[in-house]
Amino acid sequence: MEEEIEESLVLEAGGGDTSVGETSWLHGKSQMLDESEVDGCHKQTEQLRLSSERKEEHVSRLQLEQSALKEKSSQ
Repeated sequence: MEEEIEESLVLEAGGGDTSVGETSWLHGKSQMLDESEVDGCHKQTEQLRLSSERKEEHVSRLQLEQSALKEKSSQ
């Protein structure tokens, strides 16, 4: 009885062999990335980080200006 339940669970999950095949396919796929693709990803990540920092600086400047304007208008 227990064996039948285990077999039905494996069948419902799509079988045990397919997950192993997918894992090995993904592993092979990750090995196909060449150095230029990896370098490109690193450069893009760095550009996004710098862009984010610039936006944060801009927002903080705008907040300072806004608080200064509020202070002036309340006087």
